[in-house]
Amino acid sequence: MDEKRRDVTVTPPPAEAVAAALVPSISIITHWAKPWLADALNEAKKPQDPQARRREILFAVCFAESYLFEWVRDVVLAGKDPQDLNRYFPPIQRRWRRLPEKWKKVINQLHCDDRIQGVLDFRAEPWKRFLRLLKKRNGLAHARASRPETSGRPEEEKPSPTMRELTGMEAGCPTRVVVELVEQLHKTTGTDAPAWLVKP
Repeated sequence: MDEKRRDVTVTPPPAEAVAAALVPSISIITHWAKPWLADALNEAKKPQDPQARRREILFAVCFAESYLFEWVRDVVLAGKDPQDLNRYFPPIQRRWRRLPEKWKKVINQLHCDDRIQGVLDFRAEPWKRFLRLLKKRNGLAHARASRPETSGRPEEEKPSPTMRELTGMEAGCPTRVVVELVEQLHKTTGTDAPAWLVKP
């Protein structure tokens, strides 16, 4: 009997191939932007109180950071593949990106990828007001506001913001700054703002 080796191809049943491809995945989505804004709006109701302005500034900037992420996740990407979200917000970074850099990079990248119709004007007044607010937040969060206010010392050694600045700041001003920035974001990108996005 002449035995010859023959190549044999084995094809798995279709049911096995389909079963292997299906991997269940559950995502739990948390929203922080709305409660951060609610906190800022609550502080905006307390006029002429430097401690209220301190809290309002912190809450307003936390809102701006959370809002950018959640807007991309829920509106622009509409809850699609998490890898898409990681493209704009890498979970692991070699260095921490400052908030202005994050806003610019994410929005410009979304526009380059044809996911939004336009970009913010980063030379316009809403953006400049946001940068000034962010400087005050940084001073509070990183303790520059705690520096002694000593006459004759260089500008970089002075507190920022000063107690005088916080006392003189109009109630609701920090919250209006971030809400107007987000309104501008929606206007230039062609996306709808949520109904709860209100100014004090």
